[in-house]
Amino acid sequence: MNSKRVILAALSLSVLVCASYSDSSASQPTAPSSQAVNSGQPAKKSLIELGWDAPTPDYLRANIAAMEQRPFNGLMVNLNAGKTIFNKTAYPESAFSKDQRDLSATKFKHLDQNFITIWSAREDNWDWFSDSDWAAAATNARNFAKTAKAGRFKGFVFDPEPYGTNPWSYNAQLYPTRNFASVQAKVRQRGAAFLKAIQSELPAVKIMTLFGVTHIKAQAEEAGSLEKADWALLAAFIDGMLDVIDPQAQLIDGHEGSYYLTSAQGFEDFRQYKRSAKEYVSVENRSKYDNQVKIAHAVFVDGLLNLWKSPRFLGYYLQNDSQRQQVLEHNTYHALQTSDEYVWVYNENMDWWGSKGKGVQLPAGLEAMMRRTALAISTQQPLGFNIETFMPEVLRRFNAKVQVTGRVTQNGQGLGGVYLDSGQSMNGGDASCQPSQPDGYYVCILPPNWTGKIIPSSAGFTFSPAEFTVSNLTKNVDDQNFAASKK
Repeated sequence: MNSKRVILAALSLSVLVCASYSDSSASQPTAPSSQAVNSGQPAKKSLIELGWDAPTPDYLRANIAAMEQRPFNGLMVNLNAGKTIFNKTAYPESAFSKDQRDLSATKFKHLDQNFITIWSAREDNWDWFSDSDWAAAATNARNFAKTAKAGRFKGFVFDPEPYGTNPWSYNAQLYPTRNFASVQAKVRQRGAAFLKAIQSELPAVKIMTLFGVTHIKAQAEEAGSLEKADWALLAAFIDGMLDVIDPQAQLIDGHEGSYYLTSAQGFEDFRQYKRSAKEYVSVENRSKYDNQVKIAHAVFVDGLLNLWKSPRFLGYYLQNDSQRQQVLEHNTYHALQTSDEYVWVYNENMDWWGSKGKGVQLPAGLEAMMRRTALAISTQQPLGFNIETFMPEVLRRFNAKVQVTGRVTQNGQGLGGVYLDSGQSMNGGDASCQPSQPDGYYVCILPPNWTGKIIPSSAGFTFSPAEFTVSNLTKNVDDQNFAASKK
């Protein structure tokens, strides 16, 4: 995941599903899920790790004994073969051979809830309507499935965020001769073909989409219609998968918006929001949606522990490390309690596995907290504290943050990749500002009452104005545009 690119979309969803900070349920477990009630036993819950430290199959094979000591039930693995599937030319089958051998030879004991990464960005000029392009995608899907099968993996983490060209958008410029309904129909057909290819190898596959139909509902409501939603076609793709889903298979709404929840009720409310989102799948698939689309939640460690030191994230506004650790434990507990099975722990600035080459690197107390929380859930123990004493003031400051938005252009056309410096640095980037997107638009999120400068820069360009200066910023600034000229 690239959290810096999607924070605004994810925050919009979190607002919809979490209207208050009230946490009166924190001291006692809420009612177990229907699965637990029917069986008389607590539903199985699994912590899985997703992050920038995701290992490759060869690293997993070589280090499995040490990795089994971490507090997880599973993890995400990046194939050496690649991550994307919407390619004009399929990866050769030989590209998967070593990954398959390594996964087949890996002896798992505790880590048995594992997933392979799939990114959804399409290659430039890849076309939903091209049968040859789709044949390459279907070949990729089958080979990904064969590789998951070799490792006895549960399935795939399917990340719909477009790290590249967005396959999910609809507009007249992209499809000048096709209306929205016709493009939806084709994408639905391809969604069905995608899952068929995977189920030919893994009938009981689990596909966790980090954003599901719930996110499309939020986008559509904000944009005024599904057609105008940024990821409008993702709903049709998921609908196509539901057309052909095996009775044993599951789609899992990964609810990335739970990064930003701050109350026990927010996690619980997502279940109702998930039910309401089924209006975005066809009528004939709504019972499948109810029964075979499951709920997962996420915990964003970096954002809560302030590892980015960024005003974009809640951890920046918490007063000290004790508060940050409490909120992280609170969110992990309630995420586990209200998920159907999975909670994914997302991180960027740490290394659970040592796969980055510098050994295991974790914030103090993090691993013990994960173990303690998982044990409390499995033994149906209360969390033992709440965060009501300090959260109202934290949220007041968090909600008072301000943003500066605008566009960087060259000769009237959007210019992407321009760095915007607010003076708040993070790991070689900027803690407040995103680089401009390919269409030139940018956003900077800043703490309340911010005083400072935003300075655009890109090799070979000068900008007019050269900077934006503000003192005691208390409200959003829109249309702060910069025009670029070649030096």
